[in-house]
Amino acid sequence: MADGKRNAPLRGRVVSARPVRLAGDGDIEKMLRVEFPRIADQLLALEADIQAVAFEATDKAGLVSRLSETDLVCLIDRQDADTGLMVVDCAMLAGLIEVQTLGQISNAPPKERVPTRTDAVIVSEILDQWLLAASKIAREQDVAESLIILDYERQPGALGLRAVELTLDPGDYRSLRVTFALGGGAKIGALTYFVPKSGDGARIGDQQSLGDQLQPHLLTAPVELDVTLTRLVRPLDKVMQFEVGQVLPILPEDLTRVQVEAFGQDNPIATGRLGQVNGFRAVRLTQKEGEEFVGQTVVQAGAGLGVPISPKGGHNIDATPNGLSVDEAAGSVEGAPDLPDLPGGLDLSPPGIEPEGLPDLPELPDLPDLPDLPNLPVG
Repeated sequence: MADGKRNAPLRGRVVSARPVRLAGDGDIEKMLRVEFPRIADQLLALEADIQAVAFEATDKAGLVSRLSETDLVCLIDRQDADTGLMVVDCAMLAGLIEVQTLGQISNAPPKERVPTRTDAVIVSEILDQWLLAASKIAREQDVAESLIILDYERQPGALGLRAVELTLDPGDYRSLRVTFALGGGAKIGALTYFVPKSGDGARIGDQQSLGDQLQPHLLTAPVELDVTLTRLVRPLDKVMQFEVGQVLPILPEDLTRVQVEAFGQDNPIATGRLGQVNGFRAVRLTQKEGEEFVGQTVVQAGAGLGVPISPKGGHNIDATPNGLSVDEAAGSVEGAPDLPDLPGGLDLSPPGIEPEGLPDLPELPDLPDLPDLPNLPVG
């Protein structure tokens, strides 16, 4: 018990969803506790007692992190505008399938597997009836404004986890989680609805361009960054002699020109300097926004001299020994006076031959025609 109390604050930090109970949620819970079991009994002769009803709030990242590969995930929307999810966990799915295929629910633990479109078809009727009845009864009891799944409809099929990330829009979401005891407690499962918070997460209008529609998804896409301290150039025979524990020397200046790269060394996005924070290695970014990135210097094998390289790696053939590019070096001499012409011009003729008085080459006679090829025997 002591361990559970000690770990409770840590679990609270890891779980991103937070309970949110608004005015009217109590009325919704009372309605669901009556209507959902009644529909399950009418359609499937299934005893489905509701153990808990939870209302939570989360963002898209927290929503996706709560999903499992064994969950049946279906798309729900409202008038083709707001897009959300209906999630049936593994135990709930197994119970609904067993009661329709075997006529009863077993006490055996559910088999963990990835749901299929066939599973979605088998449980579609009761899932649709629960959604439809919830909206209908909420209006009859005058609590429609408190029902977050009001007028939502399930779309055919099942979504994979990757499809979920691409389908949902960034924003805040509310969830309604209903926990069932199926078949007198033979299986304990949950049905969860995720819908966009009012004003957030709605599907983007058709008037916007494709770029505007993709922007919210692209801005939340993960980008892998590489932090490169330096790049060393060594002869192949030296590289083949590398051993565990061998030390490769680097210049002290390399600590101040760390390169941050996205998608490999072809895409440097910032420079920085190596340091530490709270005992851990860290990089402080030093490149100003909009500043053009310049190639860094690496150590040449056995020489201890800096060899400029381009951000794409390898030696920079467009760089001068002082690290400037050819264009920069040429620009630094603008305004300098022109060099005088060399006296007498340049004599490019071979030694011992006077450039003047050389005879013209005579015309060469035409080559004779080639004879016809002899007839070859066919056989």
